[in-house]
Amino acid sequence: MAGGWSEWREDRWQSTPALAPKDEASFTFPDAQGRPVSVRTPLQTVRQVVHAGPTTYLTTPDEVFVVSSGKLDSLAWPNRVPVNQLAVSPTGVPYVATETGLHQWTAPGWKTIRVADE
Repeated sequence: MAGGWSEWREDRWQSTPALAPKDEASFTFPDAQGRPVSVRTPLQTVRQVVHAGPTTYLTTPDEVFVVSSGKLDSLAWPNRVPVNQLAVSPTGVPYVATETGLHQWTAPGWKTIRVADE
């Protein structure tokens, strides 16, 4: 199993055994307080982890997840276009960038945002 977390301690990078993947179908990461959280999604598919207050977002190429209280929930990414990057606004609204544009989460779904280059 490839992957793993490291942290800067005692002037060097050291592995963090508490965050080692449990199996091929799991991903373990630190929550906003540094505590281990394990979810059922393959480690190899996770592209990004974003903390926004007590909430954590995970992205894979074809899905956006929200993790709260250790529970993984899909935000039902509808596009066949891969997720490139996720950002969360200061008010807690997730945005996804793809090769076709910018998308905003507005419960219960995603809305495409028009971006103009003036």
